[in-house]
Amino acid sequence: MRRRFEQDYSDWARGRGTWPMRISLQPPTTAERSTDPIACHDWADQWSAYLGPGTVDYQKRALPHRHPPHAAHPRA
Repeated sequence: MRRRFEQDYSDWARGRGTWPMRISLQPPTTAERSTDPIACHDWADQWSAYLGPGTVDYQKRALPHRHPPHAAHPRA
């Protein structure tokens, strides 16, 4: 993230480029969900409880009553 900030800061400061920064959370794969579904639920629950700066985006698919996180948008 530091490298990305240093690389893009001058564009962001001028109102160009892509901001806010989007960071893929790399959700568990289908194989990982099949192998260890409890760990995958724990991973999603941790992101659901995230109280840090920025926001977390959730996918509108997947499991009934669950929308897994897929990206974070940190805030300065």
